[in-house]
Amino acid sequence: YDSAGKLYGYAKVVRDITERKENERKLYEKERLATLGITAAVFAHEVGNFLNGLSTSVELAEISLQKAGTSNPVAREAIQAASRELKRLTSLLKDYRSFARPQQPNLTTVNLDKIIEEVVFSVSRSYRAAGILFDLDFKEDCPLVAVDRAKMTQVLLNLFKNAFEAM
Repeated sequence: YDSAGKLYGYAKVVRDITERKENERKLYEKERLATLGITAAVFAHEVGNFLNGLSTSVELAEISLQKAGTSNPVAREAIQAASRELKRLTSLLKDYRSFARPQQPNLTTVNLDKIIEEVVFSVSRSYRAAGILFDLDFKEDCPLVAVDRAKMTQVLLNLFKNAFEAM
């Protein structure tokens, strides 16, 4: 203002805070992901403990069945299926825990027929309960292939699950 009180000019200060806001958003996201990582690690640990306990229980049931001299094929197959599924879940948990580290596939030569049959056995009860019936009919034996058995089993389970949900 001049001496007469008339506006003579003005100054304006403008500051672009876009970069600061973006940095704050990134910091918040990093903190959120760090918290999620810690929570996931605790969850994985607890699931691992549960799987270990369940594995021990299945092993004890198998030993008890053997000691009793029971030759109940249904019970034996159910225990073997539970044991296979526990091993698969343990393997998935291991993969989850090592997600940040580079992974090397554990390639072995396997017969895909056997893996497919195991997967079908593990899902067939829930499919039958939902009214879905199917048969396996291998016209020829599948060739032996080098795959990571655990990962191939998971791929097939995912395919069956997706097909089931689509139906």
